[in-house]
Amino acid sequence: IGVLIGDVNGLGSVNSSDVSETQFESGHVLSNSNFRTDVTASGAINSSDVSTVQAQSGTALPSSP
Repeated sequence: IGVLIGDVNGLGSVNSSDVSETQFESGHVLSNSNFRTDVTASGAINSSDVSTVQAQSGTALPSSP
């Protein structure tokens, strides 16, 4: 199992799709469908989450052997 901070869509890498999804959810009430975008685990989706995802953009989980 792998965990990658900022990978809000669960595809194994952090890219512009993750940033866009987090930006879209910013300001929305936390729910079962958007909890992954609260990457700072603060209980709210906000600019801190967007900044964290942007900082992780370009990272990825290692490939399976």
